[in-house]
Amino acid sequence: MRANLPVRRRVARRVKQLRAARGWSQEQLAERVGNTEKHISLVESGKANVSIDVLASIATQLAVDVTDLFGDRSSGAAASFCLVPHEDLERIERIVVRAKRRRAARGRIG
Repeated sequence: MRANLPVRRRVARRVKQLRAARGWSQEQLAERVGNTEKHISLVESGKANVSIDVLASIATQLAVDVTDLFGDRSSGAAASFCLVPHEDLERIERIVVRAKRRRAARGRIG
């Protein structure tokens, strides 16, 4: 991915790459984002001028930072991404919080 590609094309390629890496169809991503399959198609083809709110929603569902949607910007290294669904990340976060509370409670007792 080249840094001099127009931003819309870089975002289009990256969204498509991340969606495909998860094995999702455009329809599945659209449902998760709360958008239409047609709009996701336009995003992935670089034909849609996407709002920051839609980009943020897409990034959240793909479990990446919104900046990762802009692809390789200068370092030559590809942006990283996580293959854990957003729902699982929330569940993991709740489990970690409970474990920390338990550990802290044990420390106060003992």
